[in-house]
Amino acid sequence: MSGNIVFASRDKLGLCKDNGLDYFESEYICKYQKNKLEISKKYEWKTKGVNSAFRGDIQYSGLNLEDNKKASINGVDFVQDNENVIYSVSVDDNSGIFIKNLKDRSEPEKHVIHDNKAVFYNIGYNEKTNQLAVAVQNTAWERNIAVMDINDSSYSIITEGDSIDDNPVWGRINPKILYYESAGVGRDNQGNVIGFAPRVINKLDFSTGELTEVASYQGFDCIYPKVDSKDNLYFIKRPYESSQNRKVSILEYLFIPFKIIRAIFKWIELFTIMHTGEPLTSRGSNPAKSKQMDSKDLIINGNIINAEKILKENLARGEKYAGIAPKEWELVRLGEDGRQKTIKKGVLGFDISKNNEIIYSNGKYIIKISEDGKEEVVEKVDFVEKIKA
Repeated sequence: MSGNIVFASRDKLGLCKDNGLDYFESEYICKYQKNKLEISKKYEWKTKGVNSAFRGDIQYSGLNLEDNKKASINGVDFVQDNENVIYSVSVDDNSGIFIKNLKDRSEPEKHVIHDNKAVFYNIGYNEKTNQLAVAVQNTAWERNIAVMDINDSSYSIITEGDSIDDNPVWGRINPKILYYESAGVGRDNQGNVIGFAPRVINKLDFSTGELTEVASYQGFDCIYPKVDSKDNLYFIKRPYESSQNRKVSILEYLFIPFKIIRAIFKWIELFTIMHTGEPLTSRGSNPAKSKQMDSKDLIINGNIINAEKILKENLARGEKYAGIAPKEWELVRLGEDGRQKTIKKGVLGFDISKNNEIIYSNGKYIIKISEDGKEEVVEKVDFVEKIKA
């Protein structure tokens, strides 16, 4: 294997090198959870004893730790060299971006930004301009792309409106080109969110301000754009899961029995969690995160997949390195003539190295595809979606 591969494994960073696999904990997550535990112990006396039920400050019992269940690495990239990694992270209602030295663990993480009102998702670092593109979510219904200098804690939103924008990546030949995926938010006449459009790949040219839709297919999502050394576009194409085939008027809802209304609400809430990571209501915990940790059902980039079922299907087909990615999730390359070519089926996440090797994950293995098409297992690692070569 040539070069390093960094990936996010839930709340930890993984690093694949020629001499093996290593894991690194997020300093921010560790400090946050330590502080949370100290606060919990500080007020522990208020939640115990026969008189605890009569105290008005009983809410402190809600500070009990759930450790990794509410912590996740959202995005990762190399910065400046192969020994420093920049990553975005979420813990409970807090989110931030940090730089970690993977060579010297004793060196403190560099703080870029953190916030308790915005969530920072996938990131893309531009080594030629020292700019970072990041998906920022300020509400449950909108996620937009922002650009920032990693030496400055402020950022500028460059995409706006009713859309879920994510997974930004810079052009390699032209560093003023930014690719990202986008899905429109559908609303009814009252302004209520009723669904999300299929995801497409957009290209934004900073030198001209021109925005172009470069990859879209009816009935399919186009996600995770990446480019090779010649700025050829690659992405994952998967079937689009529509939440709504028809609109229902408010008058129709008035005649639906209460139990059916409740069922519809629960179904819509599940869909909302799938696509935004947030529940419809702010009360209670986010079931998406607990569901994501389940061994059978996983929420991956807005879609629920049954990992156990898909693994059995892939094994039955005789796949040499069977994973949990559906075979309908195809890694494709978009040619200059607009035609697509399928590179590999059953891909959860991928990246393209500087020497044009494709590194992909199928949820069970990290695999390298060389330029001549040969496959080689890099490591056996479960559930890797965020990956950078």
